Amino acid sequence: MSAERSLGLVIGSAVAPEQVPGAAATAEASGFDEVWLAEDFFFTGGISGAALALDGTSRVKVGLGVVSAMARHPALLAMEISTISRVHRNRLVAGIGLGVPAWVRQMGLFPPSTLAALRECVTSVKSLLRGETVHQDGQVYTFDQVTLAYPEEGEPTPIRMGVSGPKMLQLSGEIADGSVLSVAASHEYVQWARNRINEGRERSARTDDHPITVFAIYSVDADGGGRSPRVCESNTRVL
Repeated sequence: MSAERSLGLVIGSAVAPEQVPGAAATAEASGFDEVWLAEDFFFTGGISGAALALDGTSRVKVGLGVVSAMARHPALLAMEISTISRVHRNRLVAGIGLGVPAWVRQMGLFPPSTLAALRECVTSVKSLLRGETVHQDGQVYTFDQVTLAYPEEGEPTPIRMGVSGPKMLQLSGEIADGSVLSVAASHEYVQWARNRINEGRERSARTDDHPITVFAIYSVDADGGGRSPRVCESNTRVL
């Protein structure tokens, strides 16, 4: 795996939608490599927020960190990703996960099999973005000859899985283009997660890079003198 690192800033749920473009522009001007949009229910939409952040910047990568596989059918999710990526080429990173279980249950969307839901969602989204026709009757999702009218052009958008448990991490290594770990994951957990991811990669004989995004919580003081600390979130990408 590559030793490349990048540093990003999370625009979290406390940031109102109208503040997203300016916050993203400030992050870009400050030298960050990435800006990530949280989609916490029921705050700012992650996909529309990512579009706002991309419109407000010109260089940084913008990540969905992460959107729920259950809140949108994969066909709709692929359509949204392709719409954004065709306008902002090679700048979007799409993180897909189950979503916070309590919130997913609030909407009556918790799947009978979480592993099947993520496998079917990620694989079908990637197929649709490539312009393929998907026809399947899965455990969670059904597709009847679905094809995007406007599939992606150029480099495909990386699809990363936002997961935490051992089987989900193995699945991410098997089918995804990277993984997004939970907030405040310890060093020991990250090492353990990498091992589980590598098990999945070995299972599918993958040799490409698999970026791992981890989040760190830190405080930024207003003037360096110990007054008015503000809590922010950041992420680094460990390959």
